[in-house]
Amino acid sequence: MNALRHGLAAKISDSDKTWDQQSSAAPAEIFARIVQIETQRLNLASSIEALMASQSSELVFEQLKNLAALDRYLQRARSKLTYPPE
Repeated sequence: MNALRHGLAAKISDSDKTWDQQSSAAPAEIFARIVQIETQRLNLASSIEALMASQSSELVFEQLKNLAALDRYLQRARSKLTYPPE
């Protein structure tokens, strides 16, 4: 599984680098990325719920793997946040 497959590996508009290759992003870019991933997760969770209701266990398993991948992308996006020293 990769970000390209999920439509989350978009290039940064002013750079030739993908999101994961960018060394530092502005907080607004990080927030937009997190919102994008969370939206995808919500849509996927809704489809998983519908699949569970129809008892399509094989499809549910595939969608759960996709959901796990989105969780990893979300973790990467959150790791880009730097907190000021206390």
